Amino acid sequence: MTPITENAILYTNLTGLVGFNMKISTKGQYGIKAVLDLAIYSKGQCVALKHIAERQNISDRYLEQVFSLLKKSGFVKSIKGPQGGYLLDCDPSVTTVYELLTCLEGDLAYRYTDDSLDVLDECINESVWLELDKNVSETLTAISLTDLIERYNVKVNKSTFMYYI
Repeated sequence: MTPITENAILYTNLTGLVGFNMKISTKGQYGIKAVLDLAIYSKGQCVALKHIAERQNISDRYLEQVFSLLKKSGFVKSIKGPQGGYLLDCDPSVTTVYELLTCLEGDLAYRYTDDSLDVLDECINESVWLELDKNVSETLTAISLTDLIERYNVKVNKSTFMYYI
């Protein structure tokens, strides 16, 4: 069996997982994108949702819903007032994509939960769905917010080089 590796993930839409398209809603996609934006641009300062929304071309009303979930789970905190906004309230080095997605999407499992599985269903469940769940979980758990920040910085630095001849 070909294992799913971290290299199989394409940013935010998680397509290309060994010929498999994982459906992640816009809430999950935009949530990861917005948290990454917050981590990159906050630099210890509050960031208004409208600035994240503008940079990422996401509705600020939709981001309010997403950030409400993130706040309840302790990933971000809000500061009220004229200089208010959001700050990360988690350690990016230990916060994983899996944690963020399960906060926003709920359970990511593909397994059957029906108790009346026959032998054929059990075989498929154990060999396919449980294996898929394990690999997706391991892959998403292996990617921290710091990993995404570092990958972003590498890509930005590559695109800003000037070459002279």
